[in-house]
Amino acid sequence: MASPEVEETVEMEPPVQLLEVVNIEPDGVEPKESGYKWQTLTYEKKKFFERLGEDIQVPSDIVKAYPHICLFSLYDSVNAQGGFDRNVDWDVVAICCSLLGFPPEELKSLYASLLLPFERVEAPKTRELNLLGIPIWWDDGEYIFPYNQGVRFRSYPFSKRTVAAVMFRVYQKYYITSPNRHEFRVKDSWIYICGYKPDRFIKIIQNFK
Repeated sequence: MASPEVEETVEMEPPVQLLEVVNIEPDGVEPKESGYKWQTLTYEKKKFFERLGEDIQVPSDIVKAYPHICLFSLYDSVNAQGGFDRNVDWDVVAICCSLLGFPPEELKSLYASLLLPFERVEAPKTRELNLLGIPIWWDDGEYIFPYNQGVRFRSYPFSKRTVAAVMFRVYQKYYITSPNRHEFRVKDSWIYICGYKPDRFIKIIQNFK
């Protein structure tokens, strides 16, 4: 039986009619390079530190005391083992962070004071995205300008369920809160997942209820 948390998250999925609305074949011209930037290590690091700065403030004394520690590697290696509350092998974490010989208990304490608050914020978001089949980078793209109207991004297919979930999120988070819907623009990461030209993307979400 699904846990209450899972049941609550599933209830947030787009209504069935939205799946029918987006049942349109992708169109437009795909550029030679599309989408891969969101999956590169450099881009992941960039977005990680942006989110980290928004959610928590890293104490300057810790930064000065441990300048050789890459916070991204520390966070990534702990979460690869299921997160702080799991049975984390801190010796493995030390190896992943190139900190051989670093006392495991000290590394654990450092993570708890530095990154655990951030993990508490990010973990529920990640679980919800995974349940809906949405890639973690869905909202990390840049806005498409008018001269990109004929461009689509489609390097591999996403399910109709994922497409509907992403478009519904855009509708709720951006479209209905937009001060000027006539000038509403879309991000390249959105159209990379959905496969529509920006103008068609907007027409579809305009029909959402």
